[in-house]
Amino acid sequence: MDFPSSTHRARWIFTKDQLRDIRQRLNQQAGGSGRSSAEDGDGPSTSGAGNDSKRPREEPPVTLEEERKLLRYYESRVAHLCIEMRLPKKVQATALVYYKRYYLKHSCITSDPLKILLTCIYLAAKIEESYIGAEEFCRAVKKDPATVLRSEVGVLQVLHFDLVVHSPYRALAGLFEDLDAARKASAQGAGSSGLEPDLAAAPDDTVAQCRAKATGAVDALMLTDAPLLYPPGQLALAALRSGLRARGLKLGTAYLERACGRALSQEGAADEAVRAAVASLSAALDEIDQLGMEGAAAGKVEQQEVAEIDKKIKLFKAKSTSAGGDGAAGEGDDGDKSERREAKVRARKEAAAAEPPTAH
Repeated sequence: MDFPSSTHRARWIFTKDQLRDIRQRLNQQAGGSGRSSAEDGDGPSTSGAGNDSKRPREEPPVTLEEERKLLRYYESRVAHLCIEMRLPKKVQATALVYYKRYYLKHSCITSDPLKILLTCIYLAAKIEESYIGAEEFCRAVKKDPATVLRSEVGVLQVLHFDLVVHSPYRALAGLFEDLDAARKASAQGAGSSGLEPDLAAAPDDTVAQCRAKATGAVDALMLTDAPLLYPPGQLALAALRSGLRARGLKLGTAYLERACGRALSQEGAADEAVRAAVASLSAALDEIDQLGMEGAAAGKVEQQEVAEIDKKIKLFKAKSTSAGGDGAAGEGDDGDKSERREAKVRARKEAAAAEPPTAH
């Protein structure tokens, strides 16, 4: 499915104001109860709703900015986990997008960000055809299989089962293929390539270095709100421009005009329409560059700061659970044990199904 007709575009691209309003609302709602009805991705529940309505609303234990820091920290761990498990970039990108989408429906005050992150990586590996069984996956991250299996269905529900993610890494690969073709056409003198002379004549190893820099630029963008704000093609184009700039090369206006002309899907599109599209695209690329700088700093959140934020949330949850009474907590413990047993059975079945047949 193409991006223009995808659920990715229809449901999961927002404005900055929309993201701010959604997150502010979730942060304030989280102050009303220390335990979400959908904690750990178990989906909506009406149990205890009457008691919650009588409970006075409290201030959230952490600010919206502290929530963002906590989520950014865990997002920065995705690449490390995927590398450790030898999962490809497409899994990393899809997991991050799932994670970002999930936390547009829940607050990390009420839903454990580490459990949800692991579940998102597990789901992304399935969807991106890099399947890894629950037992093997959880052994790699030193967690019980119940950690992801309990959360799986709930996360799918929150995502509305919109599991196809259009990745900027794939779009970037396409742009470099186009760039290579334009450079070859320029070398053969086959008409206008739309490239600046320095870029057209650049050595192959320089372009390879630009590709590595551009991939790093996408890595940084994936740690920001960029995937929720811009189409993957624009993220890839901004990364391409950034990668070229890092080696002193320029992606000229002529190349952007050619790209916009194709995007307009019109033969001989009016010059005025193309110029307007280029101006709009250039403004978007500049905004994306700013997000890229934020992403480069995203991994610098201090662990000590994250630990303090996490401690505030846990104390808030403990206080709320204590106010709910011991009976309710005990019932939840029995349910958790049952769910863990079921999760282990499911994991063993998955492992057995994944084993190759024994030769006779």
